[in-house]
Amino acid sequence: MQRIKSDSDARFTRVSLTQKGFELQPIFEMISEKLNALTYFGLRDEEAMLLEILLEKAIVNFEKQE
Repeated sequence: MQRIKSDSDARFTRVSLTQKGFELQPIFEMISEKLNALTYFGLRDEEAMLLEILLEKAIVNFEKQE
């Protein structure tokens, strides 16, 4: 990951992947797909949707603590 400060706005920093990050992208995508498959294995569509809703609520709660 690299950070590049804006020349026109000091409040703005652009974040992008380095070449190494782009090279690792397929590995992270594979890991993400495997984790999703394990997480949702055996769940009905309704259960998967409920899980998504509950996880989003948990994320909001964590963000409130920051």
